[in-house]
Amino acid sequence: MAGLFLFSVLGSIPGSDRYGLAGGYSILWLLMMYLVGAYLKLHGYPHLKNVVYLGIYFLASLANLLISDSLSWVKVRFLHGDDKLFLGVVIAYTNPLLVLEAVCLFIWLLRFPIKSLWLQKSLLSLSPLSFGAYLLQTNPFVYTIITGAYTRLSIMKPWWLVLAVLGLAILWLLAGCLLDYVRNLIFRKLKTQGMFNHKVIKSILTEPSRT
Repeated sequence: MAGLFLFSVLGSIPGSDRYGLAGGYSILWLLMMYLVGAYLKLHGYPHLKNVVYLGIYFLASLANLLISDSLSWVKVRFLHGDDKLFLGVVIAYTNPLLVLEAVCLFIWLLRFPIKSLWLQKSLLSLSPLSFGAYLLQTNPFVYTIITGAYTRLSIMKPWWLVLAVLGLAILWLLAGCLLDYVRNLIFRKLKTQGMFNHKVIKSILTEPSRT
């Protein structure tokens, strides 16, 4: 957790990417998030009421917006910049408040009661595929296409804009999951799915060389 705090705080300082976190798009930050998930799995989390976690999420979001407005005011008042919101730090994945929001939302969703057996099975099937969708969307080529698609929505009216952004986000997620599902099918057909099984790797590392 100390490493998370260190990376998150220092990694959020504008113009000071000393750890190569790239605003949260680097493999190092991805590994850090994996460690956070592993920590929650091994040691658990404070058993607060769900409404408390949701409240912390919204308070952290509000604090982020206030910080954005404050930074924008400083930029206009003292640095003679434009009046656009200063979002570079606020929306960065390494932002400590954004990390807090993500953890609280994750715990809230983890404890959210789902009684439908069909929905439980669907979520269990989509969960591993969603990571593949994330990796696909962070590909520079695909990311450029996605950015261009959202840019064209800027001329829409506010309510239609919200619906269009949510709809596109869902479509991108489903498309990424579908592609990762097809990839899994191809790998199974080629019998490469278990090629890097941990037992296989262990046998390779421990087997004496025959050369």
